[in-house]
Amino acid sequence: MQVLNACAETTKEFVAKLGLKPGQKVLDVGCGTGGGDIYMAENFDVEVVGIDLSINVISLAIERAIGLKCSVEFECADCTKKTYPENTFDVIYSRDTLLHIKVRNHLLLFNLSLVNATPFLCLQFISYF
Repeated sequence: MQVLNACAETTKEFVAKLGLKPGQKVLDVGCGTGGGDIYMAENFDVEVVGIDLSINVISLAIERAIGLKCSVEFECADCTKKTYPENTFDVIYSRDTLLHIKVRNHLLLFNLSLVNATPFLCLQFISYF
């Protein structure tokens, strides 16, 4: 239970740094079971699209979101292949996911034309080396 509480607190800490404003659209790369996405949508009145490679965690995220009165959508997708129209998002958010992607420059994964105005990326890396 302590680990779950620590994860929730870390999510709150990182999301607070995003400076989210009502109506913004957020792409969460590697959304997992959607807890952070639901938190952002409920507490900041933003629209969140969460993508993850695992159909199992996406299924759990969708179940968690049923009946909620916030704007979240979840999709099983590969962030290295998924495309969106230009200016779709205001924020691209990712935690821990990029550790699992074998590319030399992780920022090349993100087509920054997807982001309105000044791109804002919130990426968390945890190094075990």
